[in-house]
Formats: sequence, C-alpha cells, structure tokens
Amino acid sequence: MSVRGIVLAGGFSRRMGTDKAQLVWQGQTLLERAVDLLLPLCGDVVIASSMAAHVHPLAQRVAEPEPGQGPLGAVLAAAGPEWSLVVPVDMPLLEGATLARMLAARTMGMDGVVYGATEGRLAPLPGLFHGRALGAAHALWEEGGRSLQAWIRRISHRILPVEDAREFTNFNTPEQWHQLIQAP
Repeated sequence: MSVRGIVLAGGFSRRMGTDKAQLVWQGQTLLERAVDLLLPLCGDVVIASSMAAHVHPLAQRVAEPEPGQGPLGAVLAAAGPEWSLVVPVDMPLLEGATLARMLAARTMGMDGVVYGATEGRLAPLPGLFHGRALGAAHALWEEGGRSLQAWIRRISHRILPVEDAREFTNFNTPEQWHQLIQAP
C-alpha cells in the first residue's frame, strides 16, 4: 500500500511575522525536519505550499489551489489515491514513532486515522487519510467548509490515544516559539 507524505507549509505565518518553515530547530529548518520525518515512512513526499522558497531535494512542491484557505485545500491539492500521511510544518516535537503508529492502525474500510485531543476535540494533524475520503473533502470544500475537523467527522476514522501531548505542540507567535525552544 503506497503512502504519500504531505507537509503542510502554506500558511502565511502572519502572527509569527516570519516564515515558520524556515525557522531552525536542532540544526534543520522546520521544513527539512518535517520532510525528513516522512521520508522513511512514505513512498513520496509532497510539500503543500505556494511559496517558491519551500523546497527540499527529496520532495515535490505542490501549490495550494487557493492560498490562505487553510489546510483542507492543501490536502486536496497534494493527496494521493491511496493513503496520505499529513503533517504540519510547525510541530517540531513530533516523532516518527507517532506517525508509524498511525500507519500501523490503518484498517480495511477505514478512511482516516487521527489522534484524540483534550476537551472532546480531535487533533486533526498529524492525520492519515485514504484517497476514498477525498470525495467528502471536495463536497465540504464546495459547500464553503474549510475545517479539517468537519471533514474528519464526515469520514470513517479511528482515534488513537495521545501518548505524549508535547509532540502535538505547535506555535503561531514569536512568544510561543521562544517558549518551545527554551523548554527542557
């Protein structure tokens, strides 16, 4: 079963004030880290971004259909016909073992695998989605919906327990980034 890795890197980083994908974490840009996390698990890796600077020698870049419309459009542009393992560029604590657990949790007839989060919400990213689920994503998009959570609620999916919530930490502001890089 072929798996495509997708790095979501198309956000404008308005609150951050600088391109998050180009920030350096432990000697790599966040974009390099995200691609390198997916390479051992996926047959090919795609960077979903309209920014020309978002390149990696081992990944193809796919432009979003409508930049600034959120991750659903990026998934629609980049997803493969089989499974797509989707990670955001701004989760530097995410580990390959967490993604491997998602791949191991796939079952026949299931269209998605996500992690549970607090307060009854899903953690839509990282996410593992089958190409069968794209019809529901297209329908939601045509209705004006842009929410990954709304899409996931429309498909058959499995929710995995979160083992280390720190891995799912992302950031949107310089203050959050500095807290993250200074944390033990």
